This record gives sequence, C-alpha cells and structure tokens, in this order.
Amino acid sequence: MLIKDFVFLKYILFIHVFIFKLIFVNSILFAIQEKNEIILNPITVIGTKTKNKTNDILLPIIFIGNDTIKLEQPESLDDVLQGYPSLEISGGPRSTSEKPVIRGMSGRRVLIIIDGVKQNFNSGHKGRLFLDIDEIKKIEIIRGPSSALYGSDAIGGVISLNSKDGIDYLSEDQNHGFLTKLGFHSINNNKLINSMIYGLLSDNIDYLISLSKSKSDDIKLGNGNILKNSSSETLSNMFKLVWYPNINNKISYKNSNFNKYEQTPLNSDMDDVSNLSLVDKNIIKNTHVINYNYSDDFTKNNYIIDFNIYESKTEINEFRKIDQRIDNIKLKTHGLEFIFSDRFNFINTKQKITYGLEDNYDIYNSTRNGGILSLFPKAKTRNSAIFLQNEISIYKFNIIPGIRYDRFFTKSEHSNKENTSTNISKKLHFESKIFDNDNIFISYSEGFRTPSIQELFISGLHYSGSPQGVFVPNPYLSPEESKNYEFGIKLINDEKINIKNLNINYYQNYLYNFIDSDVYKINYLENESDVICNNPGSCLYYKSINIKNGIIEGTEIQYRQIYRQYVLDLNYSKIIGINFNNNDYLSNIPADKVSSNIKYDYKNFLVGIKSIYAFKQDKIPKTSSRNVTDEYLVHNIYSKIKPTYFKDKIELYLSVNNLSNLSYRKHLSSIDEAGRNFKIQLQYVF
Repeated sequence: MLIKDFVFLKYILFIHVFIFKLIFVNSILFAIQEKNEIILNPITVIGTKTKNKTNDILLPIIFIGNDTIKLEQPESLDDVLQGYPSLEISGGPRSTSEKPVIRGMSGRRVLIIIDGVKQNFNSGHKGRLFLDIDEIKKIEIIRGPSSALYGSDAIGGVISLNSKDGIDYLSEDQNHGFLTKLGFHSINNNKLINSMIYGLLSDNIDYLISLSKSKSDDIKLGNGNILKNSSSETLSNMFKLVWYPNINNKISYKNSNFNKYEQTPLNSDMDDVSNLSLVDKNIIKNTHVINYNYSDDFTKNNYIIDFNIYESKTEINEFRKIDQRIDNIKLKTHGLEFIFSDRFNFINTKQKITYGLEDNYDIYNSTRNGGILSLFPKAKTRNSAIFLQNEISIYKFNIIPGIRYDRFFTKSEHSNKENTSTNISKKLHFESKIFDNDNIFISYSEGFRTPSIQELFISGLHYSGSPQGVFVPNPYLSPEESKNYEFGIKLINDEKINIKNLNINYYQNYLYNFIDSDVYKINYLENESDVICNNPGSCLYYKSINIKNGIIEGTEIQYRQIYRQYVLDLNYSKIIGINFNNNDYLSNIPADKVSSNIKYDYKNFLVGIKSIYAFKQDKIPKTSSRNVTDEYLVHNIYSKIKPTYFKDKIELYLSVNNLSNLSYRKHLSSIDEAGRNFKIQLQYVF
C-alpha cells in the first residue's frame, strides 16, 4: 500500500510541477510588474508565545493570513483549513457539527483559542465551533502536543484565531471608513451580508464595529439529494476598541455576540430521515476580552508583557418536537493569562526567556424541562497553571526547553463528587542550520487532557429496551497523556524572483491512558458505581475508563514555490494509528491525502485552483462501526478581481467548490459532503 501511495504521489507532483513550469514559459508574454505584496515570512506567535518569523523557527506551524481567508469566501472553518497536511474537519457539512482534527486527534484533544479565549465548550453532539469567520484576520495552527505552553487539550495541537482591528482597514490619509460585503452560496442559497464601520476616535484610539447576517436553506449534496434539516440563520456582531497610550503600550477591549438558529437532528452530524429526533436549536455565545500589551522594541534588552482577561458564555437551547422536551445547556468561562518575556545575551548566547501563569474557571449548568439534566452534569472546573520557556541561540543552534505545571479541580453539583489532578508537561526542541537557509530539528513534546465533566459525572438513561442502556459516572479517571518525538527538515532557496520552500516532518506520538467507553452487563437490582439497575431484564452500563495505549505515526510534506506572480503549494500527509492493547488500528484516524494549490496574481486579478486527493481509508479497527471510506479527488477554483476604475474600493470574489459535483464522504463523517457550490462576494469600501 505504501508503494502504491508513493507512486500516486509522484504522479500528482509531476503533473502539477509540469503545469507550473508550463506557466513559467507563458509568463514571459506578460509585462514584468513589481512583486506583489505576498507575505512570505509572516510573524507567528503560536509556537512559542513570542514573536518569530515562520522561517526562523522550525516548528510544525501553519499560518493563514487575511488574504487567504477572504479568497475562500468561507462559511465555516472547514472552507479555510481544507488541503493543509494532517488537518481535517469532521462532522459533515452542517457548520455547527464541525470538529477540527489534527494528526488524528479531535474533540477536546485539540485546543481552540480565539483572541486568547479558550473555547472549552464541547458537549456531546452539540457542536464546538460557534464563530463568525468573517471577523477573523489570521489563523495560526501548531500540529502536535503543545501542553508545555498551553496545558490541557493540546494533545493533537492548537488552533489560534485572531480577530480584526479597525486600523487594519484604514489607509494612510483616512480617519474613518465603511465596508460592506454581500455574498451568495448556491449550495444552500446562503445569503450573507457583513458591514463594518471603523476608524480613529483620536490619534491613538481606533475602533471597529462589525455586523453580519446569513440565512440559508437545506444543503445540496453531491449525489443530488438534499440534506434535510440543514438550514440555518445566523446573526453576529463585534465591537473592538484599541488604545495606544504610547509607542510601547496597547490596551484593547472586544465584545462579540453570536446567535444561530437551526432546525436539526439531535445529533447534528447524522442524517435522521425519520425526523424523530428533530429539534429547534438556538445557539447563543457572548464574549468579553480585555488585553494589555507592553512591547519594548526600542532598547537592547527587549521585554514584553501580555495580560489577557476574559469572560465567555455559551448557551444552547433545544426544543424536541416529538415530545415537547426542552433542554438548556450553559457554560460560563472566566479566564486570565499573564505572560512576561525578556531577551538578553549571556556568555555568547542570545536568550529569550518567557514565563507566565494562567487561571480558568468553568461553570456548567443544564436543565431538562426545568429539572435535572444528568447527561450534561451541573459542575465546576478550576484550572491553575504556571509555565516557563527559554529560547536559546548559540552559533548555528537554537534550543527551546519548556515546562508547565497544571492543577485541575472538578466537582459535580449533582452528586457532590470530585476529581483532582495535576500534570507536569515538558518539551525540548533543538534545531541547527545545515547551510545558510537549510535547517534540521529534533523535538520532544508532551501533551495531556484532563477528563471532561461528562466523562467524569455523566449518568442517567442512554436508551430504553432490554437490556436497558445506562450511563455510569467515573470520578476517578486519570488525565490522558502523550509523548511526541519528531524530526524535521526545512530547505529554503530564497532567490529574488524564484523562491522555494520545502518542509518535511516525521513524528511518533505515543498515547497513554486514553479514555474510552467500557460497556458491561449488570443484572436487575445490582449496584455498580452507586447506580442500581432498575430494569427487570438487565442493563448495559456505559462507563468511561482509562484503557487505551497506542501510537500515532505520520509524515508531512509541504512545498511552496513562488515565481514572479505565480505561487505553487503542494502538501502531503500520511498517518497511521495503532492500539497497543489489541494490536489493532486506532479509530478516528483520517485518510492520507495530497493537495495542490496553483495561484496566479497579476496586478488587480488573481485566479487559482486547489485540488485535494484523499486516499482510500481502510485502516480501521475490526470492531469499529465506521465503514471503509473510498478515495476521492475534489477541485476548487477561485478568483479575485479589483477593477482599477474604482481605485481599490471594490473587490469581487468568484469561486466554485467541488467543481465536478462529486459525491463523497470524509472518513470521520457520517454524512456526504456538499455538492458543487458557486460562490460570489462583492466588497465595497467607502
């Protein structure tokens, strides 16, 4: 199988490189223009919590800027992340059911952060990503365990999203502005509108007010069918104020609100043709964030202070039509983070030491018809942490050791049971220059995930019948842990008009104490874990236990070439997971894939084509309920036009996703993906 995959990969690479070279020949027919403003080496923060250029640090980081996001005309995060190595979005085409997957890890094994706010809501099949993607200006992703900096949930990696500022839109001679965007997606007749007012209240204060609304019908699938109960209506807004007291200080405040209504099956990543589980769902989210940043970039001993404090509220209301049942689930999160970084020289070394503390407090509350909802226990969780990291540069070597201590305390309000855990996460990263622009690295990093409130305290009826299914709590669960060993190489050929960049990573992530569901039979009136079987026949008890040990092993290749106005991106990822307990495959491992993206950007016109090929995924456990997933090849085309007559005031975006209207299903989804989707967006700046 490996040989077959390699041969196919060589074929794909040959075809796209051939097309790229052919384009080079044709490019001499065009007048040579000045190089477009393409961010070749953007500033990234996610890998070390300090500012570094992406080419200056050899961590498995992905940076997606505002221009790339706008080209996708995204309706959800899936539109932006598709095609990148070891990244996948599972859950099907409904946006609220989407869940990021990084290197075979999903759910609460992937940490999501928006403007420094941890997105801790992850409750059953209720969804996780509740955001207006139009508010986001950049996305940073680190693949692999990162708990030495970020704590719990960063076993698979971290996704960090940052929202826009008013100053991002102002030209040099502009004090105030207005932007409006109108969009349409044919796949679900989605009509979108986004309007922003931005400007300067004074010389050192900028503001942004954003309002977005969208309304869509049911989604059309590639096989011509309609995904019933997939329509939705969304209203969101954001207010952001940024004050610069002086050249070193920055204080910002952000308030964002998200409100979405949809009629969907109770399990939104499934297709319930019977409509028996149909619910009217309302998702409400509100966030307040205050950030203070001090950056002393103008002295020899540069140091940075960053302080973030926030409150986030998420609420889901569900009304099940068949029995008039009303469920209400709430999560309120209070958090703060303090980071201090100082740069200094010591005995022929350049060092940048970073340390800080973090504190998060989650309050879960739920009701069913005004009473107790035991499937989503009422509980509280407190997480306190301190961390330390040092970036050491000596000669041609960079060394980054790091350590973090976390303490968790979780208590159920229903049962009064508690769970306390502590964890020390470590990392050590070593990189060295081979030649002027070529580097290699070796790293060791640890990850962990503390058990969720549902895993610890869930109880109650799972399903009726004989035997009867019953959820059983387990407040004695231990945290999941992982240890990742990684090797990589980065080769850069930085010529003036022909830039080449190659990244190759190989990793082995060892998994310990992974939580899984244990199912066992209990006879009538027997007592197990303080739960009595009241079914006259028997009961099947579902209980979370620490059971799995295993390994996830993978290879990632990223190649980029920029020649004048042309950009070629090629990506490849291969991943396999083995369960050491039974020597079988691990479940939830996405298919291997290869992707390409060819883009031409000339003056006020840009056009590109993205292709994604996913290999057949038949490496699934013998006892898995998942089916083998067939291979598929999907093409997306996109373009941007800026008419010169309007002097950069108008931008027109045109694209087609799933160009061939292919009927296909991602391996980690139960529903087929959307069919051919024509998208258009008009942006006008006043």
